Amino acid sequence: KDLMYIDVQSMYPNIILNYDLYSRSITRKDVYMKWVRDREQAKVNGDKVKDAELKLKINSVYGLMKSEYCPLYDPYMASSIAVMGQVLMTILIGGLYSTGCRIVNANTDGLIIEPAGNWRNICEQWEAQTGLKLTFKTIAELEQANVNNYRATMSDGTVINKGEKFKQG
Repeated sequence: KDLMYIDVQSMYPNIILNYDLYSRSITRKDVYMKWVRDREQAKVNGDKVKDAELKLKINSVYGLMKSEYCPLYDPYMASSIAVMGQVLMTILIGGLYSTGCRIVNANTDGLIIEPAGNWRNICEQWEAQTGLKLTFKTIAELEQANVNNYRATMSDGTVINKGEKFKQG
C-alpha cells in the first residue's frame, strides 16, 4: 500500500514564533522571525547554502535555551516548546487515526502514514489551527528497523535516512 511521509516545516522555530515561546532573554524577536522567514524563502528559491546556514541558526536557538552556559538559557521555555510540539503532533495523529489512517511511524516533527479517508482535510485543518505547515512526500519504499532507524525512498527518488543503522547507506 502507498505510504505518505508528512513533515512539519521548521517545527520548533515556528512553535517559538507562533506561540511566543522565545527565551525570556531575547529582546529582538524580530531578528529571529526574519531568520525563519529568510530560511523559508531560501528553500523556495532553492538556495541550499543559505537554507543550511539559516537552519543551523534557527534550530540552535532552541538548543541554546537548554545550555546553562548560554545567555539564551531558559529551560522552562525549552521544555514548553518540546511539550507544545508533542501535543500538536498528538492532535494530528488522533485526527489522522480517526479517518482510518494507519500510523506507521511518528517522531518529533514527522509521520509516516498509510493514508485513508479524508486525511488531507485533517492535515489542512491542523495547519489552520496551529499555524504550522506540513509537507508531503509519497514513499516508494520503506525499510524500518524501529521508530528511530529507517530509510524511506520517496517516489521522486530522494532518500531519507534516519538513525545510526541507516546513516552510512
